[in-house]
Amino acid sequence: NRTVVIKEHWPDPLCQRSAATLDLEPTPGADTEEYRWALSNFLREVRLLATLDHPHIVRVFTFFEAHNTAYYVTEHIDGPSLADVAAEYRQHLGHIPQPPLYGLMVRMLDALDYLHTRSILHLDIKPDNILITRNGCPVLIDFGTARAIISERSATLVGSPGYSPIEQMRAHGKRGPWTDIYSLGATCYRLITGKNPPEAFDRVDEDDDPLRPLSQRAELIRRFSPAFLATVDRALAIRGKDRWQTTDEWLAALPAPPVRTKTRTAQPVPHPATVSVTSIGTTSISIAPEPAPRKRPHKALIVGAIITLVLALAVPGVYFLYE
Repeated sequence: NRTVVIKEHWPDPLCQRSAATLDLEPTPGADTEEYRWALSNFLREVRLLATLDHPHIVRVFTFFEAHNTAYYVTEHIDGPSLADVAAEYRQHLGHIPQPPLYGLMVRMLDALDYLHTRSILHLDIKPDNILITRNGCPVLIDFGTARAIISERSATLVGSPGYSPIEQMRAHGKRGPWTDIYSLGATCYRLITGKNPPEAFDRVDEDDDPLRPLSQRAELIRRFSPAFLATVDRALAIRGKDRWQTTDEWLAALPAPPVRTKTRTAQPVPHPATVSVTSIGTTSISIAPEPAPRKRPHKALIVGAIITLVLALAVPGVYFLYE
């Protein structure tokens, strides 16, 4: 009695559907062993995804094998995609304001940090793969990890044009946290400009890169902090080594969230559940703003706390003070 989403493993172009049995079977001429290998890796990845527990990552309830393939079952997020919500922001306000965009970035970076510390790459971050719940929180869906594993063996290119970096579009490119960071940067680019970023292969020639830095655009600086835009620019660097290498690096570089002013000339920031999105079949959904990211304690403070604890345990007189 629960609404769920069921995802089928279909490693196109390695297989096709049998009209008689609905089973998946290798495409004529395809390597049967390669299909079996892909299925085995899919199951391995799904077992790992089923262990994840994060508020901004879709939950995997279970998985099973049938019809000569495999399936996994996830929660159903009752809300529109980020692409649809962003379109509504642009329709009602002309653009998405910085506070909800900041909130989206902080939440997604936290989700990616959770994945990356477990050696998991999402590999398919884009506006269509981020759903917005009724309380304005983003949830990441549709992992592309299994498809990427297939590409490493078969040299099949996988990725979403404009949102996948050059190393992901190459069969044997060196992928890492910086790969997902590029895709999140490309998603932010779409929200900020209203346009898809250029494809990675079109950006290889750095002397003629069609992607103009956001922090150098006068029309954007009027709406967004230049320091904020600069962090997105670095996430979109062509070469992986020039991007943020970890989500912590990007979080640390983000400026403090903008403070809302009460002047009459200030652009009002939509609170969650204030932007009508009736055109996509739902009502009152927007992205919830987020406070400044929590900074990790400085090492000196941690060392000081440890010394204090040791003294408390070692010096009898200290017990009296705490009592």
